[in-house]
Amino acid sequence: YAVQNNRFAIQIPMNNGMHRILISLKGTVDRKRDLNYNDFRLLLNEMGFYNLFFANPVWTSAAPIFNRLVDYFQSGRIFLAGDAAHLFSPIGGQGLNTGVQDAKSLAWRLKACLNSPRLSFLLQEYATRRRNYALKVKWWTDSLTHLISRNERNENGLLAHFLPDNPNNHYLKTVLPALLSGTS
Repeated sequence: YAVQNNRFAIQIPMNNGMHRILISLKGTVDRKRDLNYNDFRLLLNEMGFYNLFFANPVWTSAAPIFNRLVDYFQSGRIFLAGDAAHLFSPIGGQGLNTGVQDAKSLAWRLKACLNSPRLSFLLQEYATRRRNYALKVKWWTDSLTHLISRNERNENGLLAHFLPDNPNNHYLKTVLPALLSGTS
């Protein structure tokens, strides 16, 4: 992870010697155009990372960083789940996980209501519980995005959990992994 000129680059090791590299961009990106090696080299050079070496990218994509959440997961007989209900910053990595959990929660409730209409309260419960959970994920991914992009400057806030001299090992060993895995 490195920060330069109010932008960031993150290198994440993966399997088979592969690495995922995330680079923040300024302005808009033509999402129809695939970025290539020269594009990435130019971006990294602009940030001052002349010594970061890499091969031709195997896969590239551009993702806007934003957090969006609908006001309601239910309107009459219409229910929302996944990307129709929420879009989270990709930095938190929680969008797909949360969407799958939405679908699973809605599916068993729909099945129960089909078998017994008197259980229709389960559907309202879905709308309330999943939105409350999505609010927490939205807060978490937004906080992580601000932290990584260096927009978070409050040393007593979220940043305090990541400062080197902070002895809060409970957070790093217990709370953070549960948040990142979506199992909290």
